[in-house]
Amino acid sequence: MAWKSVWKGANHGEAPLAPKQNTGGTKTVPAGREQETNWKSRLKPIPPSTGYAKRFQDKDDVESYDLKEYGAGSYSTRIWELQRPLLVEILERHQSEARRPLSLLDFACGTGRVLACLESLVNQADGIDISPEMAAVARTKCARSRLQVGDILTQPELLQKITTSSPRSASC
Repeated sequence: MAWKSVWKGANHGEAPLAPKQNTGGTKTVPAGREQETNWKSRLKPIPPSTGYAKRFQDKDDVESYDLKEYGAGSYSTRIWELQRPLLVEILERHQSEARRPLSLLDFACGTGRVLACLESLVNQADGIDISPEMAAVARTKCARSRLQVGDILTQPELLQKITTSSPRSASC
């Protein structure tokens, strides 16, 4: 039988609890900790005003994001250092197997981190982001990519423009 951990949460600084199994085959939780098993109930909803589309309309917020989130020594930078060679390897393998020109479409391209890394490996690279400020930063990093501002959920014609201008498309 697979054991599931009961996690109190990182905010409380406690490690996962090893659940005990009672005779009925269900797990039990120490008295007073019943609510802790339902971690979703402790999540605070994100107000609509802090959503991505609204958060990154201001140039200062975008610059701050790029510097803090992907600044030297950040956790996200370390993860990106692990992801980058894998993405390159996957794309190069796909290109050698496809034996045809490839196009790359980066949905929610943000400040262009992924596009800047991969645009030289494909014939055509496109990026779409809902934030004009994020796309503006991406334009400074992505010399070969075509960038558009818009929401593909409410403006599906953005995808139509890309797919009709590129003979073949692969998305990341």
